[in-house]
Amino acid sequence: MLRSQIHRNISPELDPLRIGTGWSQEDLSKPQIYISSTFGDSHPGSGHLDKLVEAARQGIKDAGGYGARYFNTDMCDGESQGTDGINYSLVSREMIANMIEIHANATPFDGGVYVASCDKGMAGNLMGLM
Repeated sequence: MLRSQIHRNISPELDPLRIGTGWSQEDLSKPQIYISSTFGDSHPGSGHLDKLVEAARQGIKDAGGYGARYFNTDMCDGESQGTDGINYSLVSREMIANMIEIHANATPFDGGVYVASCDKGMAGNLMGLM
């Protein structure tokens, strides 16, 4: 049995929470796939990733699953160079990794798709997967 379906049996609050974010009754019984992305308007390297997320979501749907989108945007060194903000650069990578680990382990997904670009986002995703 899929992890998502086992969790639905032991956590009755899960279905109403998901329905509240747009899932249909039918979606609840499909394989549930976590889509993590560093999409955001923070810089050109991440600003287009929503299109890749939607393409992945469509592919999951075509294969009979449901893709749930989670976003952990990365920061741009170019925007923080020469300021104290640069001190957060590597920390942002760690935070992305932490959020991926938290989402992947705290929620009952059956698989995952990870979409990232740039040096902090890509490394943060790989670290989170490890």
